[in-house]
Amino acid sequence: MKKLSYALAIAALSLVSTNGFAQEVKEVVEVVEAIQQDKVEIELSALPEVVTKALAKDFAGYNAHKAYTTTKDEAKAYYIVLSKDDAKIGAYYNEEGKLIEKEDIES
Repeated sequence: MKKLSYALAIAALSLVSTNGFAQEVKEVVEVVEAIQQDKVEIELSALPEVVTKALAKDFAGYNAHKAYTTTKDEAKAYYIVLSKDDAKIGAYYNEEGKLIEKEDIES
């Protein structure tokens, strides 16, 4: 009878700890999904005209490959992946077409 009591206690504790672990995993997955949703890919044709004109002026000779909507400094922004020869860069623009940041991308 004593062994049965111990077995039931161990089984109950393992269920409680497994449930707590599963909840932690779910929370981690939700955080990772939120981070991954930071940039949402859009068609290049969906970029505002003011951003398109700024790209043509700021990065003449570069080819745009991908565009994303994102947030930068808590404001809506656009991230565009560009390339020229062997150089690949990413550029952040705000909704007014102002270049916020430029970064080199490793190929």
